Amino acid sequence: FFGKSVVVYQAAALLFAAATAHCVNLIAEHYSSRIGSMLGGSLYLVLLAMFGGGGGQSPVFYNLPMALAALGVIRTLPALRRGEAPRLLYAAMASAGFALTFKQTAICESLFLGGYVLWQLWRAQVPMARLLGIGLGMAVAGLIPSLLFAAFYALVGHFAEFWHAMVTANLLKTYNPGGDHWRRIGILTALFSPALLPAIAGVLIRGEAREAPRGFLPGWLLAGIAGLLAREPGFDGVACLPGTHTKWAHVSAGEVVSFASYMTGELFAL
Repeated sequence: FFGKSVVVYQAAALLFAAATAHCVNLIAEHYSSRIGSMLGGSLYLVLLAMFGGGGGQSPVFYNLPMALAALGVIRTLPALRRGEAPRLLYAAMASAGFALTFKQTAICESLFLGGYVLWQLWRAQVPMARLLGIGLGMAVAGLIPSLLFAAFYALVGHFAEFWHAMVTANLLKTYNPGGDHWRRIGILTALFSPALLPAIAGVLIRGEAREAPRGFLPGWLLAGIAGLLAREPGFDGVACLPGTHTKWAHVSAGEVVSFASYMTGELFAL
């Protein structure tokens, strides 16, 4: 079983997706009834398949630490409103930082979470000097995962590759060479629209929901959209889908320009 790398990868993706759905359920309990929150977690799994997550793409993995970070912030709200900064807060920022090592556009959501925390502390009339100290502590906690990975790659002599993947590659990307970003946003909105009605209904049917943190969900949604817009909407290059018959596709301006399949996997198995 463990010798079959594809099976192991899919099993890990399944565990991550299930854990993320549970986090969504726990977050939704602050906004909806228990049944509504369970449906919210189930809806997450449905949306994964709708948006190409069935193959275990990277969002399946980095969604979990980001969801854990959001859940951590929500659970610290009572302490934040008293002007306190519990340890869970820094653990949440570290979790967001871990998501950042998967996908650098998660910086938008990370900044929102940190900003939301500082806003709650400011409303609790925390002195500015202490507020700055807490903000610095959260920033350090968020950077720790990246610093640990950077140290590891430096020790094994591959820091240049790490820096290219984390920084240089993101700065040198060609963003939307086709110039059709509004059409893409429209398509994405249409795909996501079926999820809006049950989401709105779940919020309206509060039932036994706890006190909902005001402004959190709209802010998090806007931060996620900002991260989406910061991504490369018009990938231009060659994509590889490994397998027994490896597929290579040249994608440009949202279209597959050329496609080829080779028996690489079968030849390797001989």
